[in-house]
Amino acid sequence: MYSFKHSVYSRNNRKLVYQMEIFSRHELIRTNDGYTLVLYADKQTSEFAEDFFSMLDSKRKELQKDSLNYIKNYINENCRGIKIDTVNIMLGSLLVASIAYGPVNAYTSSVPPARKVHLKPNATYTVKSGDTLYRIAGKAGTTVDQLKLLNNLISDTIYPGQKLRTKEQKGNNTSRPPVTTTNNLVLVNKTHSLPAGYTPKNLTAPNVPSSNKSKTRMTPEAAEALEALFAKAGQEGIKLTAISGYRSYERQSAIFTSNTSKYGSAVAANQFSARPGQSEHQTGLAMDISSPSVNYTLTQSYAQTREGKWLKENAPGYGFIVRYPKGRENITGYQFEPWHIRYVGKSAALEIASRNITLEEFLGKT
Repeated sequence: MYSFKHSVYSRNNRKLVYQMEIFSRHELIRTNDGYTLVLYADKQTSEFAEDFFSMLDSKRKELQKDSLNYIKNYINENCRGIKIDTVNIMLGSLLVASIAYGPVNAYTSSVPPARKVHLKPNATYTVKSGDTLYRIAGKAGTTVDQLKLLNNLISDTIYPGQKLRTKEQKGNNTSRPPVTTTNNLVLVNKTHSLPAGYTPKNLTAPNVPSSNKSKTRMTPEAAEALEALFAKAGQEGIKLTAISGYRSYERQSAIFTSNTSKYGSAVAANQFSARPGQSEHQTGLAMDISSPSVNYTLTQSYAQTREGKWLKENAPGYGFIVRYPKGRENITGYQFEPWHIRYVGKSAALEIASRNITLEEFLGKT
């Protein structure tokens, strides 16, 4: 077990000193060319771990270097001489970081060259277990930066089953949906995705009961509508709690990767968990709702509770719809989620509810 004793930067850029054991254990998983190292962060140090992981994603190179040096020191002490190509960092059951390691460290020279694969122009590549962006770029005869640009990636995190463009597709007029702070009808699903770098402007946490204010941010218009919905619920003795609002592309990527590992495949995970770029939570227009009656969990049985029934009936009057209704799984692509509401504006919400249709059907898109 490696013990970190080092000055690190906190979120507000003040130096703090920690003396604690961050990684409680590790596992080595054999890959074609070496090993994937899985580091398990000690849950007792979760507050520091959150800062540590934010340093990894920081745009400031000195912060990234500090975090990567910690990992390198752990490897030198515990895994010396082992060909490690990827480092995955887990906090509990959640994969919070996946780092391409082998191609840029001292073991690079001893790693066999990647098998040559001739990819056709406009080709796509399906990510396999153990793959890294460095390995895929080598096979495709391109660079990691170019791969990230082509696929709207802002980190090195990839997951098995993910399809990556490896060449610029000429003559392709397919465009992403227009996403603006005023476009409440933007469609985001398995065929309409958001750019990795998209973040709604002026995100704000609605003044409602919540499990964590930092995780319930929405666009200002949606937040104001949610406050009105919750106020009405309170007047009628209905207890609602906001669980999860805006999620970044990176956060969704970590969630989907974790679910893929947990459920065995990307296909299984994608029945209920969105791939990065395909989550409505990235729009700032969606909110997961729960109540004390179901112990604040997100469960399909919520539909049978007094609160769940009230939410379905009253949400449209405030501009929200139950986005993934029962019996429409073949249209939305996701299982029934009575807790997931999406802001579309009052007029559209009332029409969608009265016609008992989905947002896809309302917009005439799939």
